[in-house]
Amino acid sequence: MLRAEPAPIQACTVARDIEYFDLLIEDMEAELHENWGDLNFEEAAAYLRQPDAEALEFIVIAVDENDEENIPVIADLVRVAKEREIKVILIADDVTPVTLHKLLRLGANDFVPYPLPEGALHEAIERVRSAPAAETIGQSEALALKGGPVRDGIVLPVHGLAGGTGATTFAVNLAWELANAHKKMTERVCLLDFDLQFGSTSTFLDLPRREAVFELLSDVSVMDQDAFLQSLVTFNEKLHVLTAPPEMLPLDLISGE
Repeated sequence: MLRAEPAPIQACTVARDIEYFDLLIEDMEAELHENWGDLNFEEAAAYLRQPDAEALEFIVIAVDENDEENIPVIADLVRVAKEREIKVILIADDVTPVTLHKLLRLGANDFVPYPLPEGALHEAIERVRSAPAAETIGQSEALALKGGPVRDGIVLPVHGLAGGTGATTFAVNLAWELANAHKKMTERVCLLDFDLQFGSTSTFLDLPRREAVFELLSDVSVMDQDAFLQSLVTFNEKLHVLTAPPEMLPLDLISGE
């Protein structure tokens, strides 16, 4: 009697203890049914170096505030996964911005906060599945400001669901922490305030609002490096800020395009 071959493992969760992330277990079962496994950090370090790991589409690394001492091990997992072309989704619960920034820079493909918002894991999986391989993106295809060099970077969006939820406070503190993460850091941090009507980063940091911001946003098709840099103000010589414009502007001034 022929027996059906077991379905291949498509993905693995990696955590100090997966039981601390019960919502992640539920979402993984909903997405992949039985075609996934769970590993702790030590098991994952060994498994990712084995031939069987080549069948993995992605791994989901779940970390919380108790994993700060494990960051070197986790960083190594991200590096090995990247070398083997295995996508990495980070699930983070109360992790410092510096730690999150480090793991994303090492090559993690996506990030979802924990507790997981409804549908967030599904969306992250769809993004990593549809993302083109890095080597297929040529220099000419990368986006760059006119007249400026092509640079690598990471965008960390912060969006408040309602007024007074602390989005500005979080965004400003996140940007400042990243700007001061390393004394010899060569990367630059830029804080963009796209709340065109009630943006308050300038108030928070006691910075002037520039008319150049309105001119810049009014016609982004002609934006070049000089125009963009001219619109920025600097806070304490470390953080570059694009403030909200001096006057309230229509919300549809900036579109997804």
